[in-house]
Amino acid sequence: MQLSLAADLVAHALEALSAEGAEPEELRRLTADLTDALKEALRGATSRGHSLSAADVGTRDGNEGPRLLAAAFG
Repeated sequence: MQLSLAADLVAHALEALSAEGAEPEELRRLTADLTDALKEALRGATSRGHSLSAADVGTRDGNEGPRLLAAAFG
């Protein structure tokens, strides 16, 4: 169930970030949802004894993910 919700959230995030006219309020809500999902994932990993090291959390292959236009932040 959590993986399905996470997949839906990632799909929504990618869609919103690729839209040039994304509303600031939508981006704020998306950020909150992504933060909540990440906290849950970390909580689950920690409770199972699979904490990530700092090296595992860094970017890989220089891919830092999508970039937002400055205008997206109002």
